Order: sequence, then structure tokens, then C-alpha cells
Amino acid sequence: FFSVFKQYIIERAQHLAKSQPAFRHLWDARDNKQTDRWYYGWKQRWAHHLGTASQSVIELDREKWATSENIAKHYDDVHERLIGIGFMSPNPDFDPAIEWTEERERLKDRRIERAFWNQRGKERTISMDETELTNNQAGSRSGRKAKGEETLTAKKYESDKKGESGGNKTANKASGCGGSRVLGDALPGMSIHMVEPDPQWFKHPLFKPPDNPCVLI
Repeated sequence: FFSVFKQYIIERAQHLAKSQPAFRHLWDARDNKQTDRWYYGWKQRWAHHLGTASQSVIELDREKWATSENIAKHYDDVHERLIGIGFMSPNPDFDPAIEWTEERERLKDRRIERAFWNQRGKERTISMDETELTNNQAGSRSGRKAKGEETLTAKKYESDKKGESGGNKTANKASGCGGSRVLGDALPGMSIHMVEPDPQWFKHPLFKPPDNPCVLI
């Protein structure tokens, strides 16, 4: 997949039109405003087939890795490890030839389940997600000023300063984490801030590895 922008459509249309002698003079004489007018008319004529969306930037390395083969290997590895540490038990009735469907899931068909959770696994397996948090209220990540909310003003009292509000321009950042256990209960939210570590922390008597394993997926 690749993004298709307005300029690409215009250039392709110009190329096709110039290759036809009967239409060449129409494109040679057009300026940018007329070209834009053609584009928006073309998009309206094909509105029942075409739509528009805002472009989003994705991490290239993650996108290359996220193939169906790699995802399948990942879940196979998680499955083996959860059984290996006793958090899940293999299902003797599992049939890989039976396709998973919502109907079979609703009817609790045992043939579609590769393994079943043990109580210990439900208690100690956590699903979490992380996102970047910032208290910067002045603009976007790219540094450009964000477009403010539209405000109503009384023309009688208009001045050079409209719609101002107090805010924070300091770009302090942190990582916010949230999640839940397999049991379904939510975990307390966590906020992780970047600080210089103190080596004495790791010498504290309370700092030690846990006695029981905990799986984070």
C-alpha cells in the first residue's frame, strides 16, 4: 500500500491527456487553479467509489516485521512458554483443522482452544500497553503551533488578543502504562519518568527479584 496524493492524480491525468493529441491543448493552457478545479470535480464525480483519509506515519521497522508468519511464530512461542511454566494446560480436544468462528467461540467449542488457563496463570499474566504522555499544551510534536479551538467573541469588545487561555508550554514527557490481568481486573496505572538512576537504589534490601514469575504480554 502507498499514499495517493492530489498532485499524483493531477500529474497522471496530465500525462494521459497529453498522450492524446485531441486533449493536449486543454492541459497545456491550464494554470494551477484550473487544475485544482478539475481535481475536485473529478473527486466529486467518483465520490461513490473514492474517499479521503488523513495520512498517518507508522514505524517502518515494526511494519516490516508484522507479517502473518512472524505473528504466528510469536504466538506459538508465547503458547509454548505459558505451558512450560505451568500457566496453561494443553487441550487434548484441540483440532487445528477446525476454523475459529465467533459462533464456535460463543458456544464454547473446545476444539478451537489450543490450551486452557490455569488459575495461577490467570492471576499472574498481565496485558499492558504504553503511550507517550506530555504536558505541553502549546503545539504538536513537530514543534508547530497547534490550531486552537474556535471561540466566539463579541465584536463590540474585539481586540488583538482573542481566545487566550492559561496553559503549560513545557514539554515534559513520560510513559503512561495501563493494563489488566487475565482475570479481567484492571491494574493501577503507572507513569514512568526519565531520571538519573541512583546506584544506591539497587543496593536497597527491598530491591530483589520476585520469588514467583510474572508474564507480561
